[in-house]
Amino acid sequence: MTNKHKNEIRMKIAQRLREARIRKGLTQEQLAEMAGITPEYVSMLERGKRNMTVVVLFSLAEALEVSTVKLVRGL
Repeated sequence: MTNKHKNEIRMKIAQRLREARIRKGLTQEQLAEMAGITPEYVSMLERGKRNMTVVVLFSLAEALEVSTVKLVRGL
């Protein structure tokens, strides 16, 4: 997998995460608290600057009340 492809995947997940958070009416701070991570980490994820672990993916999906599949489908 090329770095370009990895960046595209990160950006797609970032966009889906941000959209799900906004649909739920949450701030980054609220989502971070619910998922047990820092607001700074949420910000970096939403900007595609960081990779998340599978554990964080599941924590975010649970907090947003969406399936993990919805966040990663079609990547």
